[in-house]
Amino acid sequence: MKKLAVALVAVSALSLAACGGSDTSAKDTASPSPSTLTKAEYLKQADALCAGMNASIDKASQTLGDSPDAAALEAFTNDTVLPTTKKVISKIEALTPPAELKAQVDAMLTEVNAQIAKVEA
Repeated sequence: MKKLAVALVAVSALSLAACGGSDTSAKDTASPSPSTLTKAEYLKQADALCAGMNASIDKASQTLGDSPDAAALEAFTNDTVLPTTKKVISKIEALTPPAELKAQVDAMLTEVNAQIAKVEA
């Protein structure tokens, strides 16, 4: 049970890492290349993906009840949290961040993917 709890904490952390820390007040008016998003556009799209992921996971978690057992938590993690998170991370990876965010985004994605691998193991 302790191992499962640690896995759930890791999944929660990776979800927050992938979606936290955006500056939605960013005013980026530079003209990027056609495939590169401005900072504001990138953050808006990534935040929207994360909001959808969080809402989906939150809604699904309501089926767990107040005191889910280890089997229910493991199933929820494997059947809902991991696939939903991986799908959103894939969509975030498909976005082209502006140069000013690229290093930060690359580091975040590397960390999130490493955490996903740990939870899957």
